[in-house]
Amino acid sequence: LFGVWLFFKQWYQRRVRVTIQYLRRHGSLSDLVTRETVGYGHVTCLAVIALVNMNIQVVTRFLCSSCPLLFLYCTGLGKLWDRLVLAYFCVYAATGTVLFSTFYPWT
Repeated sequence: LFGVWLFFKQWYQRRVRVTIQYLRRHGSLSDLVTRETVGYGHVTCLAVIALVNMNIQVVTRFLCSSCPLLFLYCTGLGKLWDRLVLAYFCVYAATGTVLFSTFYPWT
């Protein structure tokens, strides 16, 4: 739980920096606020549905695979980290597909 809190704290601090840079360049936050609001609304709806209807193992897969905020956070880490994160996501998806289709647990 501490790791999740730390992740969102770092993500929030990064979003504040990006918002300030965006405001300096464009002078308006209307486009950025709309994208952020849609992202938070999506995650909130998914979390409510998941917490009411799903097992915790399914909740982690459901939220982590369909949450655009996780992928948006990972896009701005830097050139080397972008490649490593992309490689990790691709290997995870391929491994998960193979293991799921052969009925092995993979999470």
